[in-house]
Amino acid sequence: IPKIISAEFDRMNALKSMLRAQHGFADDTRGSGGRNKSPEVTAFVLFFTTFTSVIGKELAKVERKHGTEFGGTALDVSVKSAASRMSLIEIDDNMEVARTIAKAQIDLAYHTLTLMQLRKLPAEPVTYKLLIEACGRCKVSHRATQLMKMLTYDGLAANSEIHSSFITAFSRGDEADPSAVVLYNNYGDTASDISSSFGGSLTPLREENRSEHSIDMISELSPVPSESSKSKKSIKTTMKSSLNRRMFRKVKPRRRKVSNMTLTKKKNLATSNAITKQIELGESLLESLYPGIVIDTESDSCPKCAQVLSNDEIIVGWTPCASKEYQTTCPSCKNKFVPKFSVSCKNPEFVGSQGKGTTLFCDYLSPWVLLREIRGVMNASGGFDKILDEKFRSGSDINATLWWNMIVTFDRFKLPYIFLLQGSFKNQLILPSPTLNESSNDVYI
Repeated sequence: IPKIISAEFDRMNALKSMLRAQHGFADDTRGSGGRNKSPEVTAFVLFFTTFTSVIGKELAKVERKHGTEFGGTALDVSVKSAASRMSLIEIDDNMEVARTIAKAQIDLAYHTLTLMQLRKLPAEPVTYKLLIEACGRCKVSHRATQLMKMLTYDGLAANSEIHSSFITAFSRGDEADPSAVVLYNNYGDTASDISSSFGGSLTPLREENRSEHSIDMISELSPVPSESSKSKKSIKTTMKSSLNRRMFRKVKPRRRKVSNMTLTKKKNLATSNAITKQIELGESLLESLYPGIVIDTESDSCPKCAQVLSNDEIIVGWTPCASKEYQTTCPSCKNKFVPKFSVSCKNPEFVGSQGKGTTLFCDYLSPWVLLREIRGVMNASGGFDKILDEKFRSGSDINATLWWNMIVTFDRFKLPYIFLLQGSFKNQLILPSPTLNESSNDVYI
């Protein structure tokens, strides 16, 4: 037994050393690893942290290439000949395609956000703010009204920081929704009145219910000046009448209490038509990249008592919010050890732990550890592009471990990971589709 414990201690130290050597240890005093006790909620935070950073990349690339103002419609191009007119048409076409792609990406993020309400998970302010800021960068506002309804449902509509982000994001751009902006811009003056008439259902998120790691991890945006007093008076009247019955109707959201000892089985996780299609597409593309791929998270055993742990037993054994703890706890003997999973495929060029054509063994990281490490990579490299590069996952080092952990985490909690495969394809993987354009979706279990 002492040898087993010593070996496990050495393995844990080796993992720490690899992470430190690659990315260093980020300051975790503000909860960069996440402080929500639910692994599922933390998986959502990880999704929005990563995916929203790639939303609008194509649009930004086109605008940099043509030297236009971000999201603008006017091009400073002198049309002096037929050739220049053709060039202008080409630029307009490229911009339109890029905006369409950005809309599809926003739609995917929006539908993923609705899963949190569908599964009755506690509201996470950071998920809203990341999505709203992505809308602002791309000047895409077709989801503004729906987002405001969701914010109201979750009791976040009067949150000052989300309010600032909302106004900044949706008060500019060709598709700005004036009614949504004016309504929200005046919401701060009437929230207390509406909240009182609805029994307090629209009050700001209480301090004890806020996630400590959410809003303060992101830089604040400056709010846009409020509308005129005349507009405010008009909006107040409207909000206290018809909108009271519709957009600001009394809502009693039922949120299940999250316990670190309970976990919804994967087969019982609710999803939607739009998300299911994206998950299936991601699985198909992953199979095309790695023929015959097998990801085994069900065969790891405790080094002390030799009991084989299921994926869910590994997850339940992690210490919630412990972003520097890599061990799980065996449900049988209570021994702590670093769990692992394996990845194998039929491609002879696949690089495993023993070289090409072998199985890759990865340390299985908790969502809190993974979120912290991925944020560290993004901060060190200036974004998510490094992780999207297929070279990041091509070896058997700690980078591959981080990438495959994201695949495993998103797969376990039924979140789309198709965007993680973009580095292996020239064409955009997330494109407009009827399911993404839907406002509401059929629910699947």
